[in-house]
Amino acid sequence: MYGLLIGAHAGAGVVAFVLGLLALRRDRLLDAYVIALVVMAVLLVLAIASTAAGRDVAGLAVPGALVVLAAVMIGRAGQARRVRPARTGGHSEAYVQRVGFGLIGLFDAFWVVALLRAELPGAVVGAVGVGIAVAGHLLLGRVPVQRPVTVG
Repeated sequence: MYGLLIGAHAGAGVVAFVLGLLALRRDRLLDAYVIALVVMAVLLVLAIASTAAGRDVAGLAVPGALVVLAAVMIGRAGQARRVRPARTGGHSEAYVQRVGFGLIGLFDAFWVVALLRAELPGAVVGAVGVGIAVAGHLLLGRVPVQRPVTVG
């Protein structure tokens, strides 16, 4: 059961990533992105629950952190709905940052999980995770946004 749930979770994560990328330019896809994030998170919780009885507290630390990350990503994507381009007249920095947070989180999680499964040392996994987060933040700063016009 775990394998099926975690596979579906990963698939939903890939769908969410693609929808998030598209939502950066086509905000009509934002709701689909949010839904994909919710489905991804629910599948993760179900996968963890299916094996929780056989794990100690330390064994739940990484999956628990991923659940927290998913919740924050959903919250930030929900906040993006309030500043979506259709409501503000253009792609604001706030919109890009809120959608981008989830994209960075997804990309980071894909790599961290892959490196953990490859049994790389924790220091390497941590360094890659931080590196992806920093690089993602720098890349988001390069996404064109529409600045509000001020009349002075």
